[in-house]
Amino acid sequence: MRANAKTRGLGTWEDAKFRHTIFRKTPVLATGLAADYRRTSEEQTSRDANIRLRKISGQLTIDDLKLAADWSESLEFCQRKADTCLGYEHYSTSVEDHYARCMALVLHYRLVPPTPERHDGNVKSCVHRMTDVRWWRRAVRILRNLTLENVARDIRLVSKRKGIYASDAGVRNRQRELVQTRHILENTYATNQYGQGFTLQGLADLSVSNPKVRRAELMTRLHGFETVAGLLGHEPEFYTMTTPSRMHAIRADGLPNPNYDGTTPAEANQYLAHLFALTRSKLARDGIRIYGFRVAEPHHDGTPHWHYLIYARSGTQKRIRNVFRHYALQDNPDEPGARAHRFKYVDIEKSKGTATGYIAKYISKNIDGENLETDLYGEDAKHSALRINAWASIHCIRQFQQIGGPPVSVWRELRRIEEPVNSELKAVWKASDSADWAAYVMAMGGPNLPRADRPIAPYYAHKTLIDTESGELPKEHFSRYGDLTKPPIRGLHIKGTNEKLISRLLDWTIQYGSYGTTSGVQNGHGPPRAGPQ
Repeated sequence: MRANAKTRGLGTWEDAKFRHTIFRKTPVLATGLAADYRRTSEEQTSRDANIRLRKISGQLTIDDLKLAADWSESLEFCQRKADTCLGYEHYSTSVEDHYARCMALVLHYRLVPPTPERHDGNVKSCVHRMTDVRWWRRAVRILRNLTLENVARDIRLVSKRKGIYASDAGVRNRQRELVQTRHILENTYATNQYGQGFTLQGLADLSVSNPKVRRAELMTRLHGFETVAGLLGHEPEFYTMTTPSRMHAIRADGLPNPNYDGTTPAEANQYLAHLFALTRSKLARDGIRIYGFRVAEPHHDGTPHWHYLIYARSGTQKRIRNVFRHYALQDNPDEPGARAHRFKYVDIEKSKGTATGYIAKYISKNIDGENLETDLYGEDAKHSALRINAWASIHCIRQFQQIGGPPVSVWRELRRIEEPVNSELKAVWKASDSADWAAYVMAMGGPNLPRADRPIAPYYAHKTLIDTESGELPKEHFSRYGDLTKPPIRGLHIKGTNEKLISRLLDWTIQYGSYGTTSGVQNGHGPPRAGPQ
């Protein structure tokens, strides 16, 4: 075993036995743990190395849940715990008591239990979730991926000297998940009432799930905002905000940061989100409305930082900078380098390129690396994009977010329908249909109109409101666990009227395995656009 070889000769025979036991339980990280053990033993003592290894082992092991073991062991664990929760029914005096017992078990394993508040107040549906092995598998997989990656980061496996942005094990696991997902989608079919069949992968390839489609749509919206700003005389600026030193595990030179306090990338991202919420609220109180885009991306050690392309009316830029800087420096403002690195801005010069050009490389770098050769650290851009994708997935970080402007959901629904009869809608439909984001923004009231005042909003509803024969709600209203589901988007609602524009007229049946209709499966073309049928 490579891990044992890496630590040979360190400490006593009992130390070696102790190490071997833990390495055997953590095959995914064994080599990295061995390197960390040797480093700690040489820099401090064998006793310190043992204490640190025991602490890390505690993070990776919760009684019979071994997060670093083979996934097959985790699957067996999930089945056992789902059966345990099911068995609690025999000892429970009420559904509330059954829920309390299941929740205590879930919390014991550091998982997030379902709560009635998030499921229409339905306690029974929460119990049903915790007695379902599929719920346990998803919860354990999320905890497993996150814990393994955070430990890998703590033992220096995430840096430009090791695995940039994400650990090698995390990246490999993410690639396996993508391959498995693609296999499932390629063998799952959706059939509509007209006998048309499509693989789910074929449909996904036509949506923003496809990196090329995603990048193209983002660039269309970026260019559109730039055009809008030109029409309204608004000025662009490019900002970067990063976290305090204490949240960075590894320094820029590749050495460990002595100030690091154990903050995870997810926690650091929440910190940046909080700062932006404070910043935006303050600007709103000052009568300044902004719009544009935000991109979250990792430093080499996985610590996130945010880039902003912001547009606002001319003359407000200095005030906006000051507000951003104020909140960026709330935490440890006097530490070395804080004022130089915590908040940066670029005063965009039109002679050096478009405003969109300042953020375009970050969009590409964080999606697929298209049109880029290398990243900031000299790594191949396409290879880096794969690692950044793994980083975002593991830490549940939203990479791109529109700031201000009308909702993209309305834009997408308008592109699904034929030309509307309503003359008031034709301008906004035409803008969407021709992929003219700037025209769409202006037809929807401009970049800064509050969402409640927009002329069109998404319309959410179940297809069948009530079963006319039984007088009951149909099955489509409920999840597999028995609670009411949120109604799906059906189309668009014209504000100030009762008019609904239905964009989703097709009924789909999902079929797994071989496809059995005579119409055949289509992969290269999506379903027909909605309209009068």
